[in-house]
Amino acid sequence: MSSRSSPQVTSLSPRDIVDFAVRAGVAAKIEGIDKTQVAKLLEVLWNSPEDRAIDIVILHIIRQVGRDRIRINTARYLVRGLVKIKNSYGSPKEAKSIAAEFLGLFKWVYEGIQRIRVNIRWNELNSINLEELLRRINYIR
Repeated sequence: MSSRSSPQVTSLSPRDIVDFAVRAGVAAKIEGIDKTQVAKLLEVLWNSPEDRAIDIVILHIIRQVGRDRIRINTARYLVRGLVKIKNSYGSPKEAKSIAAEFLGLFKWVYEGIQRIRVNIRWNELNSINLEELLRRINYIR
């Protein structure tokens, strides 16, 4: 008898995915992550087998933290989002697809705010969502 249980599938809305990507993108901007590291995450995901893709990306993130290419807070937001995605979708194919969406949105947020002053403190980042980011960068009032 195996002591491992099957992962519990929980709900994750499209809005949750966007908000996880916003937090990770803002963290990457604050920590000054190089843009090549951001693009590499999608490359690693797409070049990984479906059944292990998210785990491989997480391991890549850990490796890049150890090499000082990705900073720890950015890694935390990325890993939290990826773990939530992995635990929210029963099919590895669907989870990989949603992870690609998440990492693509993360990349867009990161690239989109590179030349914009983002006045967000670390202790506020957990509550930042898309609408709040847009307010903070004066895109909406």
